[in-house]
Amino acid sequence: IKRFVESVKSIAELDGWKKMSLLFAVSSDKDYEDIISILTKELTFEDIYVGELASDRKLDASKVVELFQKYSPAEKHFSIVGTKNIEDAWRLATGELEEDTLLLIVGSLYMVGEIEKLIGKE
Repeated sequence: IKRFVESVKSIAELDGWKKMSLLFAVSSDKDYEDIISILTKELTFEDIYVGELASDRKLDASKVVELFQKYSPAEKHFSIVGTKNIEDAWRLATGELEEDTLLLIVGSLYMVGEIEKLIGKE
């Protein structure tokens, strides 16, 4: 995740992204607390959207939201929205996305598959 963060910082600087938002979902068997800690420490987000995977290994969105709140530095203020599925999180994130905001989609490969299906419908 640390290399991912370094890459994001470089891309944002090179391409002139002024803001970043995050769409996040992860399986319960991953080291999600460390991932959340690193993301909130190293990057500044305008908004965070948390969804639950369509999997028996899903992690409850409310728990993830609590962790983002726990690890968010006081000087970094952003909104965090938890949803019960990836589709709702995707619709919220893309519906509120501004032109100068980079949307990062981070977490499980299960989420990637769900988002690919959603993009195919649009």
